[in-house]
Amino acid sequence: MASTDDRPALKPGRAQTQLNTLWDQHAAAPGQQALLCARFCVEHAPHLAAWLKSRILASLPDALLAHLLFKQPDDGRIQALSLLAQPVADTPAPPQPLIKPKVTSGPQRLLDESESSYQAIFGVTPQVVDRTPLRSDPELGRLAVALHLAPQYRLWVVARQISRETGGSGCIARAELKRRLAHYDIHYSDRQLRRLLAGGAGVFWRPDGQQLYLTGWQRLGVLLVELAEARGCEIGFNRPGVRQQLVDVSGSLEAWEARLYASWIAHRDGLSISRDRQAALFGRCKKTIRLWEDQHLVGVVSRRFDYEQHPDDARTPEELYDLQGHVPDHARPYKVRGAQRRYWQRVNTYTARVEAHPHGGQARKVRRAVNSAISADTDGGPWRMYYTLEAHQKRLRSRRFRMGEDGDVNAPVSVFIGQHRRRGVWELMIPDPAQPYPMTRAAERR
Repeated sequence: MASTDDRPALKPGRAQTQLNTLWDQHAAAPGQQALLCARFCVEHAPHLAAWLKSRILASLPDALLAHLLFKQPDDGRIQALSLLAQPVADTPAPPQPLIKPKVTSGPQRLLDESESSYQAIFGVTPQVVDRTPLRSDPELGRLAVALHLAPQYRLWVVARQISRETGGSGCIARAELKRRLAHYDIHYSDRQLRRLLAGGAGVFWRPDGQQLYLTGWQRLGVLLVELAEARGCEIGFNRPGVRQQLVDVSGSLEAWEARLYASWIAHRDGLSISRDRQAALFGRCKKTIRLWEDQHLVGVVSRRFDYEQHPDDARTPEELYDLQGHVPDHARPYKVRGAQRRYWQRVNTYTARVEAHPHGGQARKVRRAVNSAISADTDGGPWRMYYTLEAHQKRLRSRRFRMGEDGDVNAPVSVFIGQHRRRGVWELMIPDPAQPYPMTRAAERR
């Protein structure tokens, strides 16, 4: 049997066709796909090595490439790139200058070896992006987005992390801030950075020469709430001073605003909210919020479509409340066990996979300061109208509810009763202690 080296190279058209077929057959396993194609290319079509190498690189984002190179060097894609980077047998390699190796050990040695491998394959120095999430108050981030201060807020989050790492004095150097921004893949020119620092002066920090004196969390919460009141932004119960979320600060401004939106959803865990309400709270149109979810938050923010149903029971006492006035006109009827019911689509429920910081820190102090600074016109907000079944029954047993201190005790509420076909099902109920359980079931509608 002839050896592999004796095999003649395939014709260009036929080789590329077979290479494309091999690529498509193993699309489900990217590592195996790249390695098999690289071996085929080296054996049968060395003239296509540059084309295959560019195709593998095009399928790898920069962040994933750096992750594989430094943490999974045995991945098939990295091995394929290394194989394609080797010179052809009949082409002598150019002489390399003699470089005295550095004597290093531990993690630094692994980093140096990884950088050398990266340079040998791609001929450029690797750009390592730090995607370590930083602390952010979700309500503070929401106000920053609504007030169009998200760029300055990101600088404040990064600067606060620098201050935390250097003793917590609250004073940092501008040069260190610029260096750390590049470390997080946040690129601003000198002119842009000066404009952002000038735009955040007096709110996020106080500049003094080449130093920045940062505003504290508590003071910043008060200032942003006052700005929101002055500009007519909605506050209500959505006030700073909650447990911080860990948010990735790297990337574009659009990605940063999307992550602030995701952290707010995670803080409000299991939030039922309409698109109009989201747009009012974040100061962005509904199209922009959908863009965040579809392009930047795939797999992070989950949306569940919900329905609400009403038993249409004629025994509902009119003197308690006219429940029929809360059933929309577009509600559709259905029958179950001879009874007439109606159901309609309601607002969606959102959840997000964003990790919260394990400690509350100064959240209570911030909330107290914000509550004392807020005016009477914007104090309070709508009463809670969405309950789980357990929370609804607990509310009925509370003394505060029985005395009428929890809003209108006769106002109907929506109680979550389960899921049916991946849809959440709620029932519109009157908070009546005589009838604390729902009259419908989640899966009764076929």
